[in-house]
Amino acid sequence: MLNNLSRGTLKWASNICLHNSASVRNMASSAVASSGENGSKEEALLTYALPKSNVIDLQHTFVPEEFRGKGVGALLVAKALEFAAEKDLKAQLTCWYTAEYVEKHRDKIAVSPSLQKLQFL
Repeated sequence: MLNNLSRGTLKWASNICLHNSASVRNMASSAVASSGENGSKEEALLTYALPKSNVIDLQHTFVPEEFRGKGVGALLVAKALEFAAEKDLKAQLTCWYTAEYVEKHRDKIAVSPSLQKLQFL
């Protein structure tokens, strides 16, 4: 399944469902989070690449200003780490926010049954 995916984006929606724009079909679809007074639509997202068959590179996060400080970025990183652990991928933390998240939550990750075997590069 992962062989045909090399890049993708996880997006945040008001119901906290995530999806991958590159067609990871087992994740739920999401709605677009509205941002801005003019009705423009922006999405919180985490972009990644799969440089090797067993590595996910978490490259960039973006959260629209109105959603910042509300845990949206943390939810994206948490879901990406869960995905990596579920698929037995090693996580490369290119994005400064993902690295900061992992450092801040290292103790919680170490005792989480679903994340404790996750390896970081």
